[in-house]
Amino acid sequence: MRLFDLDHIALLPYTTCNLKCSYCVTTNKKLSLGRWMEHSIEVLDFLKKQPQKAIMVSGGEPFIWKGWPVFFTSTPHIWYFLTNASFIPPWITLAKGSVRLFIAAYHRQQVSLDVFIRNIKTLQDLGFPVFVKIVYNGEDTQLKDIEQIQHEDIPASFAPMIGTTFSDLQITNAIMYSQSLMYKKRFMPYPYGNTRAHTICKAGTTASFEIDGCKLNRCSHISSFLALQGNVNHSYLRKESYACKRDYCACEWHTFGELDSTLNENTRWQVFVNTGKWK
Repeated sequence: MRLFDLDHIALLPYTTCNLKCSYCVTTNKKLSLGRWMEHSIEVLDFLKKQPQKAIMVSGGEPFIWKGWPVFFTSTPHIWYFLTNASFIPPWITLAKGSVRLFIAAYHRQQVSLDVFIRNIKTLQDLGFPVFVKIVYNGEDTQLKDIEQIQHEDIPASFAPMIGTTFSDLQITNAIMYSQSLMYKKRFMPYPYGNTRAHTICKAGTTASFEIDGCKLNRCSHISSFLALQGNVNHSYLRKESYACKRDYCACEWHTFGELDSTLNENTRWQVFVNTGKWK
């Protein structure tokens, strides 16, 4: 079974997080864990009826909710999580067989590198493929961070911090340490006159309406599962694709489908998901 050819639902259940990073772009306080818990069963009933094969969950921090096992065992989908990996949730062993990939973002402002690496190694020892994304802001200390992570046989790449301008040297350094073309390409601007703006986005729309009706303009959390005010049958539920409003793409899922086939990046990710080995 191929991973990145699958139709998917991108689910942002809440923006509640156990960390308080000063640079975080998740500022929607209304999209709370409590609000999600009020409507989670309704969402579960909705997901059971959907033909999509994969669900990608982000946040906030997905690990803080203890109710995910009910979703794993009650739906036919395969699951992928974006996490800060600052701790290991108690439900993790129940995810075996359902969760195929963790993408872990390292936040050095709130989590020590030793703790982060220890948690990643725990997930690896349990048999989960884990890929680390480090949001690069240009600090030299981050080069040492990614060197240490990669030294532990953990695949990792830099991704540019949104709104940050980098020097040529900083871009060169970041690309040198980026193990995935998916993240490497984000440092490189599109050729003049060739942007993604107005092209159809497979992930959905940059105006993403989530569980409580709050509008989120966060490109990496575009959602093709859009539930308004907890009502999954609302007329604003959108499953078709919309034109992108950005000059470049910061979305995990869309970038997977736009990679240079000559570099076999999709094949590389597929092998990683199937074996847990990044080659």
